Amino acid sequence: MTIPRKAIIFAVSPLVVALVLMSSGVQARDNTLPIDCPEMPNVSWWGNTSPEKISAYVERKHWGDWSAYIKKWQKHAVALGDVYGRNKSAVIKSRGIVLKGDKLANYIKLINKRVQVVQCYAEKITAGDYLVVPPSGKQASGKKGKSS
Repeated sequence: MTIPRKAIIFAVSPLVVALVLMSSGVQARDNTLPIDCPEMPNVSWWGNTSPEKISAYVERKHWGDWSAYIKKWQKHAVALGDVYGRNKSAVIKSRGIVLKGDKLANYIKLINKRVQVVQCYAEKITAGDYLVVPPSGKQASGKKGKSS
C-alpha cells in the first residue's frame, strides 16, 4: 500500500512549521494574556475580572471598542472623585456597602489601577500580539463587530 504524497505533506507540515518557529526564536501565540500586564486589583463586587471575561465583555457590550470600556471606568473614577471631594459617600448598591473618606479614596485608587490593567490588556490584544479566547470559545479580535 502506498501513502499518497498529499497525506505525507499534510502530516509533516505542522511539524516543520513548529521546528522553524522554534529554531528562529519566534514563539507561537498562546491563548492567554502576557504576565507583563499589571495584576488586576481584587475587589469582591467586581466579580471575575480575568482577561478572558473582560475581553468577552468588551466584545459583547462595546463591539470590541476597548476605549469605550476604558472611558466608562475613567468616568466612574472622576464621578467618585467628585463625591469624595464633597466629603459625601458612595453606595455599592449590589452589596449595600457605603464608602466614604479613606475607604472611598482607596476604591478610587483601585478603579484607576483597573484602568491601567485594562489599558495594558487592550494594547496587547488590539496590537495582535496576544489572543484571548473567552469562555464561549470565540476569539476576541479587538476589531469592531468582527471576530477572527
